[in-house]
Amino acid sequence: MSTSEEVKAAAHQLGAMLAEAHADFYDVVEAFSEGYAEGRAATGERVFLVKLGALNELQSVSNNTITDYVQDARAAHVSWSQIGDALDVSRQAAQQRYGQ
Repeated sequence: MSTSEEVKAAAHQLGAMLAEAHADFYDVVEAFSEGYAEGRAATGERVFLVKLGALNELQSVSNNTITDYVQDARAAHVSWSQIGDALDVSRQAAQQRYGQ
């Protein structure tokens, strides 16, 4: 198995684990939103906005983590082509997004 295939297989495995955790994450967001609404007599609109804000925070953490890992990979002399393969984008797209 090539390095690229191995990386994709590992990423797929982690993705499957995250998909399984999705239900738990969804429950956490729902529970938080319900608790938020109870304490503040929040409207349905406000509860949806809290959910969206929480997901935006999660996306921000994820993006920052990817950036950190790309920087670590580059410091370890991993090529832009390999990084692009791992992110399922072209070498150029990876370099444009994460290059210094």
